Amino acid sequence: MHSLLLLTSLMALAFTDGASALAISSPLSPITKTPITREPTRTITSTPTFTKCVPPPQPIPGDYAPIFASTPGTAVSYLQLDELPSGLAGLTPDGIQLRFEYETSAAGGYLRVNPITRCPTTKYLTVIEAGPHSYKPLAWTTTLQTSYWVVEPAKNVTTSRTSPYGVVDKFIACGPTNELFLQTGNELPENVKCTETTLELGMIR
Repeated sequence: MHSLLLLTSLMALAFTDGASALAISSPLSPITKTPITREPTRTITSTPTFTKCVPPPQPIPGDYAPIFASTPGTAVSYLQLDELPSGLAGLTPDGIQLRFEYETSAAGGYLRVNPITRCPTTKYLTVIEAGPHSYKPLAWTTTLQTSYWVVEPAKNVTTSRTSPYGVVDKFIACGPTNELFLQTGNELPENVKCTETTLELGMIR
């Protein structure tokens, strides 16, 4: 009797283990993959806009006074202060033809081009002081960097007595574009023809 019960128990245990093994070894349910939808690549394009300074077709009477080379008999005589394509200052026959503004005191001040609708950017006449030479390039910059100009109508443009060079009214115009330099000594650029001159602020037209 005990043997029969033991045999029955073993058979039941074997059946249970087999069912468990069968359940464990059953294949897993397949995984359903959801396709990923990708947006098409977008190319962002932009058209840059540039503001070009365009001088008026004719001088504007009563609107500006030119700054010109006041050295009669020289190659640059009566050429006017202008901005070259490089951003440097130079002398040209027509000049910048925009309004000059200046602030002068005993310590000097700025010299700038006043913005108008044709050229909405204020630009300052700046001495580029880098380098050991006595001739200092002049450039037009959008930030105030040189504040020791002395400018008065019908007089020569000079630096002030408190500038790094004291009172200086000499400039040189060099090369085919008459690039302007403040001349604080006697050195000249090599391999280029230069003319010494002074600059004068004319009367308002």
